[in-house]
Amino acid sequence: MIAVISSFVIGLLLAVMGSLVSFLAVCLGVTPGVLLPSQTIVPALSLVLSGYCLGRRSEAGRLSRRAALVGSLILALIWIVLWWFVWCWLTTRLRSPEWLRWGTAELTPTHARSWIGAVLLVLLGFLGGRGSDRARWLLLAGILTLLLLPVSGAWPPKTRQAGHGLPSEWNRIQSWGNTHLQRVSCEGLGSGVTMLSGTDLADSTRWNLMIFNFHSNPRLRLSLYDIDQHDFDPGNDVNYSYYGLNVFWLVPRVNRMLGEGRRLVALFNGCFFYLGRPQGFRGRHVEPEVVDGRLLYPMRDESRWTFGVRYQSGRPQFDMVSNAAPKSLTRRFDCAVMGTQGLVNHGQRLRIVKDAIHPETTIHPIPVIDTLLTDRTSLGWNENSTRFYVLIVDDPDGETASQRQKRSGRRQTGGWDIPRMQDFWMSVGVDSAINLDGGGSTQLAYRVGGLRRARYGYVLPGALGWTFGYWDNRPIRIEPPVLPPWIGHSGVLNYFYVYEDTEP
Repeated sequence: MIAVISSFVIGLLLAVMGSLVSFLAVCLGVTPGVLLPSQTIVPALSLVLSGYCLGRRSEAGRLSRRAALVGSLILALIWIVLWWFVWCWLTTRLRSPEWLRWGTAELTPTHARSWIGAVLLVLLGFLGGRGSDRARWLLLAGILTLLLLPVSGAWPPKTRQAGHGLPSEWNRIQSWGNTHLQRVSCEGLGSGVTMLSGTDLADSTRWNLMIFNFHSNPRLRLSLYDIDQHDFDPGNDVNYSYYGLNVFWLVPRVNRMLGEGRRLVALFNGCFFYLGRPQGFRGRHVEPEVVDGRLLYPMRDESRWTFGVRYQSGRPQFDMVSNAAPKSLTRRFDCAVMGTQGLVNHGQRLRIVKDAIHPETTIHPIPVIDTLLTDRTSLGWNENSTRFYVLIVDDPDGETASQRQKRSGRRQTGGWDIPRMQDFWMSVGVDSAINLDGGGSTQLAYRVGGLRRARYGYVLPGALGWTFGYWDNRPIRIEPPVLPPWIGHSGVLNYFYVYEDTEP
């Protein structure tokens, strides 16, 4: 048992060393986004090294082969139990008497594949430490580690260049990017779906703009998914923790809900909600919403801007309404969320005014949030609702680090604030735009590929990671060695999703 514990500790030390390697890479100018696969590679190498140490002990005669083999399996089990406990803590905070059942019920096939891979990695490390064919076993461990990258979501799927099908917004956004020192690229994701991406060359902030062309692909639809409507007690607004229930967890569930004849194209976070920290992150709704034409959680009479969509003859009509009464929402929209923050209305930039008395041209400020440089999720659309935009801004140092910088009066590094988003939308030339929940809530899943061999790419904020310093405006972060790595990313209470009817 001492050998097993010592091998486990050695694996943890390797995980710390992995963070130091990431630090050196950032110092050499590597963009933090390039290091995302390390969130899978570091725990995988920790597993291999743990098994390797037991194999070496067995080869040296300090452990029998059987004892070392059993110890390797126990070691893999210790890692898996640790990750399972982290998952249960994130999804239930261990506050509920049924936390074991709830946490286990939310496990996914990705958990199983990752944890089976963990057992194999420990065994390969053991064989590599013991056998004469050490190089072969360690090579197999390296190959298995690479195979775990797409399984765990740490390796983005390949997309095709848009080629001659560049969207009409390309020239305007490229010009904006050149002005703000952005490196901009364009990718085609499917019929009527394009993604523009950019990276700030100064602070490594990344952004993705998904463009949905409802005119060229009228089979696209926008809808809303609420976590509370699909939990153990639907509709009671008492949720088990949303914290680990992010887009990676949700993609297979939405696909199953859509069934045959429909496919999920994109999934992203919705509007603001009560975090529920005193209750163990058991979130609650703070604004009414409309899902499939039904009004849910009508606890407030009016609140800021409401965003929604109404389908008429199969065509979407997007709209934003100021201070709408909840009872009127079902007449206006098929799906909607209240409490959003207006950015652009009918082509005019909304001014942030402390005592806003003209709701169509001004917005009330939200202390701290408006000027915080952090992750952002925002929506925009053109005048006739044929083009719909989803903007995702990925702050490389995370929301918590940005808040620390702001409270201490230091210069904020990475991320966008409200004025920066408004600048972007005005450069795109949208008719209207709103701001959704951001920071640690920001996340996106997008489909790449055809009907049969499709995969999803992900943009997920770090939840368990910690930014402990900066080098040349680039954050230096420690990410926990967990498999699959996405279990350490935050979730929200409601999600917008775009799907496509594949049958006429």
